[in-house]
Amino acid sequence: GRLFGLMPHPEAYIHRTHHPRWTRQPELPEEGMGLWLYINAVKYIREELL
Repeated sequence: GRLFGLMPHPEAYIHRTHHPRWTRQPELPEEGMGLWLYINAVKYIREELL
């Protein structure tokens, strides 16, 4: 079968409070960068595969 792996794990930072420096960087966006991987994956599947 196929295996898809990413390091570091993008799901580790889906909300700003998951970021290791969130208390020292209040300007971090509410949605973490890792969340966009999943948002874009769902968008692609809906638009291209369904």
